[in-house]
Amino acid sequence: MEDMIAACRRVLCLFTAVVLLATAQPLNAQPHQGGDCSYLVVNRSFSQAFGGFLNVPAYFNSLGVTPPPGIGLVPNGGAGFVTFLPHNKLGGQVTLAIGQVGLIQDLVVDGTTSEYSLSWDTSNQPAVCSGTMILNTSGEAPFHFQVVVKPDGQQIHMVHTDTGLIVGVIGFPMENSKCSNRTLNGTYSYTINGWGMAGGPLSFPPETLLAGYFPFVMSGTMRFGNGSIAFSDSGSLDGIIYSRTGTGSYSVKDCTAAAALTDSLGNHFNVELFVGKDANTLYMVNVDTVPATPLPLWILGGTLTRMGAHE
Repeated sequence: MEDMIAACRRVLCLFTAVVLLATAQPLNAQPHQGGDCSYLVVNRSFSQAFGGFLNVPAYFNSLGVTPPPGIGLVPNGGAGFVTFLPHNKLGGQVTLAIGQVGLIQDLVVDGTTSEYSLSWDTSNQPAVCSGTMILNTSGEAPFHFQVVVKPDGQQIHMVHTDTGLIVGVIGFPMENSKCSNRTLNGTYSYTINGWGMAGGPLSFPPETLLAGYFPFVMSGTMRFGNGSIAFSDSGSLDGIIYSRTGTGSYSVKDCTAAAALTDSLGNHFNVELFVGKDANTLYMVNVDTVPATPLPLWILGGTLTRMGAHE
């Protein structure tokens, strides 16, 4: 009799497990009937670096403002983070470098007026979590985005929907634990595209420039430890090949960092860094300006990846 009871119990447990497996859904399951999907990102921050272009006449005209004369398409870039707050509000911070317009450093997103809306789009299968965002910052026009969230909540894709802006952004989870100089410890690799202001020793034919800026690309490594930096890279400045090494220092606060760098070619740079999840990625923007002007000297938004880190 006891053997029969034990066998029945085993059959009952097996039946219960089959039922549970058949009816249970994973936490990030996509619903068939649509609905809100903000739970994928709420109370989380996503950091990113980006580059793109601004059609100055189109953008200023869309705001009802007379555009600066003689300026057309210009490069831009930057880095920052956005935080999805409860009740569909947004926070964050961003630094923008806009050619022939200016460097706008540490713009804070207004958490009371910035908003987002996300819902499951079931017109295609599997369903997609998508929606819109409006970022308001002091002294600047609102920035509008279309946004798509990966089903696991580990990545967001944003594209500007403001007239004149030609910028797409991919955001990844930002480190949200307490950061210090010790947080940045190890070697990071990078390949970065950007723009530099032509003039002085870096003069190039006008036909190779965009609004006075020349294109560049660089690839190398940067090592962080105990507040010190050592780096080396090679690249191309408007087609002119170079190699260099360099050193610097950094200071971390609230999972952002300021760094000062000097290279073997005699150049000095100041950059701002945003720390990705587990410090496996860093998002960098240059904050140097042309002397006596607000114009960015380098338009650079780049991502550094810790060597040996796994996503």
